[in-house]
Amino acid sequence: MRRTIQIYYLFFAALLSVAGLIIAMILYIDRNAEHYISHLYLLPLLYTCYTMGTMVLVKRMSGSISIFGIVGMYFLKDVLNPFFLMLGNYQIMTKNTEIFLYFDKAILLMIYETTCVYTLLIMSSASERRMKKRESSVKPGVLFRITISLMILLIGGILAVYPSLSGRFHTILEIGKPETYIPVRSWRVSGREPLGLVDTLMRAIFTLVQIIFPAYFVVKIHNKYGRKHEARAIAYMLLVDGCLFFVMTGENANTVFAAVAVLIMICALYFERVRKYIPMIAAGGILFVIVALLGKGGAFAGENRNLLYELSQIFNAYFGGVANVAAACLLKETSDQIYLAADFFRSVPFISSFFSGMAGVSSVVAFNDVFWGFTGRSDQLLPSVGQGALYFGYICAPVIPCFFAMLTMKLEKMAKGTANYYLKYFFYYVTFVMMLLLGGNNLTHFYRYAIRFGMVFLIMQTMSVKMPRERSV
Repeated sequence: MRRTIQIYYLFFAALLSVAGLIIAMILYIDRNAEHYISHLYLLPLLYTCYTMGTMVLVKRMSGSISIFGIVGMYFLKDVLNPFFLMLGNYQIMTKNTEIFLYFDKAILLMIYETTCVYTLLIMSSASERRMKKRESSVKPGVLFRITISLMILLIGGILAVYPSLSGRFHTILEIGKPETYIPVRSWRVSGREPLGLVDTLMRAIFTLVQIIFPAYFVVKIHNKYGRKHEARAIAYMLLVDGCLFFVMTGENANTVFAAVAVLIMICALYFERVRKYIPMIAAGGILFVIVALLGKGGAFAGENRNLLYELSQIFNAYFGGVANVAAACLLKETSDQIYLAADFFRSVPFISSFFSGMAGVSSVVAFNDVFWGFTGRSDQLLPSVGQGALYFGYICAPVIPCFFAMLTMKLEKMAKGTANYYLKYFFYYVTFVMMLLLGGNNLTHFYRYAIRFGMVFLIMQTMSVKMPRERSV
C-alpha cells in the first residue's frame, strides 16, 4: 500500500511540475503582459522547483492525503491562477487602479508564502514515522441516541414558537440558490420575529445533521457488510456519496465536504480493492471542483460571457490570486487599524451579535472596500497571507497559511491513528476543509468552522461503543 501511494505521489508531483514549467515559460515569453505583471512567471517557476524538491523525500512519506492536497492547492494558486489570468488578458474585477501598483509586492509575498509552506512540508515529511493502527468497528452508544433525541426535541420546540423557521429545512434538503431563502428579519408569518440567536441555533443543528449522518450510514454499512461483502459495502457507500453531491444548497457545501470525506473513508477502509481507481477518483474530483466553480461564476447561465475572463475572475477570487493579494498589500500600506480583535469577536457564531457595534471594521470589510474602491460589497475573499500581513506584518505574513497547513497534516494523522470510524470520518472531513482554507479563505472563516466542528466532535465522542475487533485497516 505504501509503495503504491509513493508511486502515485511521484506521478502526481511530476505531472504538476511539468505543467508548472510549461506555464512559467508561456508567461515569460508573453508579450501582452503589462510591466506590473511581468514577473508573474516566477510563481509557477518557483512552484515547479519546490514540488520537484519534495520528490526526493517521497521514500520517507507514508502516503499523505494532506500533502497531496496541499501540493495540489498551491498548483491552483501559483500555476493555474496566473495562467488563467493571462488567458483572460489580465483583466480583473477591481475598480481600484491603485491595486496595480502593488502587483510586484503581491507576487513576492505569494512566493514567500509558498516557500514557507513547502519548507514546512519538507520538515514534516522528514520527521514522518510509520503509525501503528488499531482499528475496530464501533456502534452508536446510548449517549448518541440521547443527543439526537434532544436535537429533535429542540427543533420541535423552536418550530412550535417560530413556525416561520420551518423554511430553514431548505438548508438540509433542497437544491437551491441563496436568493430562494427568506431573510430571518422578514419572517413575520406567525406574528413573531425569531431572534437571530434562535435562527443561528437552528442552522447550526442542520449543519450538524449534514456532517454527522453520512458518518452514521458509512459505519452502519461497514459494520454489516465490510468483513465478507466488501464490494457490496463499497457500492452502498458510493450510493450514499452520490446522494450527498445532490443534496446541497447554494449557501454552503457541507454535504460536498462530507462526500469527499466518504470517498477518503472508502479508500482508507478498502484500499486494496479501490487503489487502481484512485487516479480516476482524483481526476473526477478535480473536474467536479472546476465545473462547480464555473457554475457558481455563472459560466453556464446561457448569457454571452467570455469563458476565459470568467475563469480568470473565479480562480483569482477563490484561490487567493495576485489581484486579491495586491489589494491586501494596498490595505496594509494605507491603513494603521488593528483588525485582530474585531475579526474574532464579529466572526464567532452565537456571540457575534453582541459585538456587531464594536469600534472598527473587520479586515474582510476593509479589504473589499479597497478592492472595489467603494463600500457596500463583501464578496471577495481576503487571502490568508494578506490577513497575516495585516495582523503581523510582511515578515510573519505566512503564519496563517502555515498554521492551516500544519493543522491539515495533524488532522490527517489523527484520522489515521483513531480506532473509531466515526472520528476517522470526522477528522478526514475537517482535514479537507482546512486544506481548502489554504486556497482563498482566512482566519475569519476558521473561527466559524472551529465552533461548528467543536460541536460535531463532542457528538462524535458519544458514538464510540466498540464492537468486536474485525480487521486492521
